[in-house]
Amino acid sequence: MNIAKTSVGENSQGTWPHCLRKAFRKVLNSSDIDVDTKEALMGHKVPGSRHNYFDYHDIEEIERKYMHLDFSPKWQVQVEELRKRQILDMVRILGFPEEKIKRVEEALAKYASVDEAMEEIRSSAWKVIGWREIRTATQRR
Repeated sequence: MNIAKTSVGENSQGTWPHCLRKAFRKVLNSSDIDVDTKEALMGHKVPGSRHNYFDYHDIEEIERKYMHLDFSPKWQVQVEELRKRQILDMVRILGFPEEKIKRVEEALAKYASVDEAMEEIRSSAWKVIGWREIRTATQRR
């Protein structure tokens, strides 16, 4: 664990193998996989008499369920949505006309990340927003 952490430049203090198990458990809990399969994937024995009915040998079914797990970081989506709202709020506070706010809104909706949308906004800023309005709006502050 420490070798992996230091190889990517992270501090290895406070990171334990159990952290990986906890992270995997969170991914499992956020999925719609049945409880017995979650327990089996965690390496646990299926509790009670249910273990008699759980088919540990049906690897294809477990593999199919595993392949639907979402390991992507959900916080990144939340951060991008927050950034989009902040840009729209800023444009409104700066007093841009409604039709130009709408264009910025459309550009933000078209892309998953704010950085991609900002490239389009910047490249068309002369046409969409207009340099005079940018200068006037920033001088008002």
